[in-house]
Amino acid sequence: MKSEKIIDEFFLSYMPTGGRVGDIRENRLARMEKLLDKLSHPEKDMKLIHVAGSKGKGSMTSLLSLLIEKSGEKTGTYMSPHVYSLFERFSCSGTFFSEDDYISAYEELKEKIEDLSFSPTTFELYTAYAYLLFRNTCCSYAVIETGLGGRLDATNTIMPLFSVIMPIEKEHTQILGKSIAKIAYEKAGIIKKGKRVYIAKNPKSALRVFEKRAEELGCEFITYSDLVKSVRTKEGYDKDNVHILFTDGSSCNLKTSLRGKAMAENIAFSLAIAKHEGLSCLDEDSLSAVESFTIPGRFEERNINDKAIILDVAHTVNSARNFKKTFSSIYSNRKEKKVLLFSSLEEKAHEKMLSIISECFDEIIITRSGIYKKSDPYTLYKEAIKTKDKEHVHLYVDENEAFDKALALGEIIAVVGSFYLLGAIKELGNA
Repeated sequence: MKSEKIIDEFFLSYMPTGGRVGDIRENRLARMEKLLDKLSHPEKDMKLIHVAGSKGKGSMTSLLSLLIEKSGEKTGTYMSPHVYSLFERFSCSGTFFSEDDYISAYEELKEKIEDLSFSPTTFELYTAYAYLLFRNTCCSYAVIETGLGGRLDATNTIMPLFSVIMPIEKEHTQILGKSIAKIAYEKAGIIKKGKRVYIAKNPKSALRVFEKRAEELGCEFITYSDLVKSVRTKEGYDKDNVHILFTDGSSCNLKTSLRGKAMAENIAFSLAIAKHEGLSCLDEDSLSAVESFTIPGRFEERNINDKAIILDVAHTVNSARNFKKTFSSIYSNRKEKKVLLFSSLEEKAHEKMLSIISECFDEIIITRSGIYKKSDPYTLYKEAIKTKDKEHVHLYVDENEAFDKALALGEIIAVVGSFYLLGAIKELGNA
């Protein structure tokens, strides 16, 4: 869309350039309230669902939106970050709004913040823009994904119908805390008084934090195992066969484009939540939509120049394990040369991730994660040569040069480790 570049540049002009990140974060909710006051609180004109977690929150947000949309309710979807297009952040259940809709919301936002007494951050503006866009396009529901954490996230000024917390693991430890319990405390901030909360599979230390918070706020506390009895998967050539048995005795079979056991469990949980909330009856049309649904960068399989390309935004240790399991089950018996193109943001556990993934590949290419977030390809390269002979590890700082090298080296290429890496490779966005 022609408007995308203009709108993107507007948002990026508010990227913080100075001061302590902690100051920005600690004052975020007060700033967000003032910003929403200025916009006459568009978020109050629709029914909201709030999703947090370390992994799987994007797929849960997308799937719940899809199921609600299929039940006949126009549903906005707010996610972050985007991979190929800015408008992935703001969609109508995965489908882009019209260009006029995006421009109209942008012009309204730009006009109404002209005389603000403070400068909002890019993410705060993204969030406000999403609410404006959804209200202006008459969405009756919206599913909102948190950015970082939950308690002090810019999205945490809403009052949702219910909240969902996906699996927790150690991430952003310099901000959220160095233990699972501390990170869980931050995520638990989206639990609201008297509102149901759904909890995915999680470590016991996280579950204790969530249950305690729910009890303090008088919330119904519903876990994955309360709704889902079993999930069985079998990899097919281009789709996975999934059988889901719910605890109420009902079941369904799917052939889904979303690959791997972890994604199958996310699908099962989203179906169970939608059913429990009366937002979907899991009719044939809804299940068919789930079967064909894809999300950018979630074990996304493509073919470029007759080569198999796998794109995955695995950026935590557990997601690296899930990627390895899925990749191995589908590609390990193929004889073609396998190349890993890897990058990771500085704060991630990249050494552990490399040690998990690298054994699946003949060659490793290290690069940076775009230009908007800090990554250190030189350190990554040093870590990579600990996992494989130096002659099979290559460093190309420029992402597009690195991708060209990967295409030249192998027939099966996996691009892994960062949303920002996938978004920086021009050929992926244009393909």
